[in-house]
Amino acid sequence: MNINLRVLIINILLVSILVSVINQSCLNKCVRETDSSKVSAQGSTVKIIFDTDIHTDVDDVGALAVLHALADRGECDILAVICSTKDPFSASTADAINTYYGRPDIPIGIVKGEGVLRQSKYTRDISMEFPHDFKSDDTAPDAAFLYREIIPWL
Repeated sequence: MNINLRVLIINILLVSILVSVINQSCLNKCVRETDSSKVSAQGSTVKIIFDTDIHTDVDDVGALAVLHALADRGECDILAVICSTKDPFSASTADAINTYYGRPDIPIGIVKGEGVLRQSKYTRDISMEFPHDFKSDDTAPDAAFLYREIIPWL
């Protein structure tokens, strides 16, 4: 791996960690400033399906890191990740991030058929360099099917 690619991957991971730290700090401040009875009433776990176009920039990498930080706190449950791009490495990148945060079994759905395809500067390299168990787009469930499986009233 060349030096520019390593720097890019390290920057992506540092942004993810920074977002997690900022989020943790903000949540701690919010909990301290909130009446304890309100916290317990709002303390229910939010169920989340994360729909992402993870491929052209790293905003979704940071958002997924924040979701994992919230899940670590028991404030959300990540039910699935939906990759809404045709980038052949976006789903394995999302799975590598999920694996990094200790949740390798979160289901991942992908767009089947027509969709947006842009060249990513980082998804292929993350998919190749970080552990994950995502097999292939061929075996991944269709995003619409996964939505219907998780939300039966759709």
